[in-house]
Amino acid sequence: MGAMTLAQIIDLNEIDAVASADRLRVWDTSNGSERSCSVGDLAAAIAAPALTTQYSTPTATGFSITAAVGWLIISPLATYASGTIVLPSASHGDEVSVSCTQIVTALTITGSTVGAPTALTAGGHFTLRYDGSGQVWYRVA
Repeated sequence: MGAMTLAQIIDLNEIDAVASADRLRVWDTSNGSERSCSVGDLAAAIAAPALTTQYSTPTATGFSITAAVGWLIISPLATYASGTIVLPSASHGDEVSVSCTQIVTALTITGSTVGAPTALTAGGHFTLRYDGSGQVWYRVA
């Protein structure tokens, strides 16, 4: 289906009611093509809470940070030998992204994880996504 003009869109028949399963035509930036999306999925995406940004500036090695769902920026004062990130209670699909400005030589991440890093480099980052059915955090980036 090619691009439609505004006049063509205006000339389309109207529907009586919009249902959650109705499909819309959308541009998917992740793969550069047109795709379809359900009205329900679009409504959920619009209603999704904004990403929470959490800042932490540990002052000594052996730090422990309780992460929130969202983005955690760790700015240690120097290179530290160790540190711990405590993962939050989560729902299926929740993500925790972590960025760090300094080296943490031995990183411990509490919670059930697959592929979680054991150290952080200066400028290092990673993302974990929670699988509710298995109750496991998986590294996705």
